[in-house]
Amino acid sequence: MKQVLRSNTFSETLKGIIALLISLLIFIDPAGALMTIATYFGILALIVGIIMIISATKGNSVNRNFILIQGIFFSLIGLLIMVYPGATASFMVVLAGLFITFLGAIQLAGYLQMKEILPAPQLSLIHAILSLAIGLLLLFNPFKGAVLATLIMGGYALWFGITRLYLAWQIYNHS
Repeated sequence: MKQVLRSNTFSETLKGIIALLISLLIFIDPAGALMTIATYFGILALIVGIIMIISATKGNSVNRNFILIQGIFFSLIGLLIMVYPGATASFMVVLAGLFITFLGAIQLAGYLQMKEILPAPQLSLIHAILSLAIGLLLLFNPFKGAVLATLIMGGYALWFGITRLYLAWQIYNHS
């Protein structure tokens, strides 16, 4: 059990540090950060697509054609994103809203389960509710500017990083 808790401590610490670094980058240049995230997303999709195409052509898998079609799809999406990063950036606000809402729901479920095993910090509940609220806010984006939405994501990343580091510290103290 101690080994599991220690690995969770490392995982939560790593998530916290990465989230804090992302929030720092967003606050330094919000408009540039959104375009950069969109471009990296395109590059990632292109790389994944190429890898899938190569593995489909070299492999003898039953799903070879399916993997090849997925690889072509990912490659085309990646190229499209890289050519039109502005349109992708706007779409990414919606994706971020979906992701953060989903994350908030999972965190709320995790809080409720953790509460039965050991005393769960109220900060975890606040974090789950805040995640749901920010996710829904981004999803339905009543703000017209993507830069403002990016700043909200930066604030969320900052909050997420702090709470993950706090959770890692709590797990470490209980193990």
